[in-house]
Amino acid sequence: MLPPVKMTVYDMKRAAALGAFLEFFYSALIGPNKVYDIGAYAAAIRAVGPEHCIMSSDLGQAGNPLHPDGLEAFFRALRA
Repeated sequence: MLPPVKMTVYDMKRAAALGAFLEFFYSALIGPNKVYDIGAYAAAIRAVGPEHCIMSSDLGQAGNPLHPDGLEAFFRALRA
């Protein structure tokens, strides 16, 4: 979904059907570089199927949460 790839849900579903795994990372949902909101991620994950998705933090940079804290916040937001 994120630049520069910008896959649509249709593209992601096609890739998953061919065996691909799609990565969704928390850092795209927070801070000054926020690109999407959790609702867009949740909808894409549901459409693709969670068995084809990898959730990661992509954190560790100065000013961002620590990896475990980011993952916990990410999973909590997805559950909500």
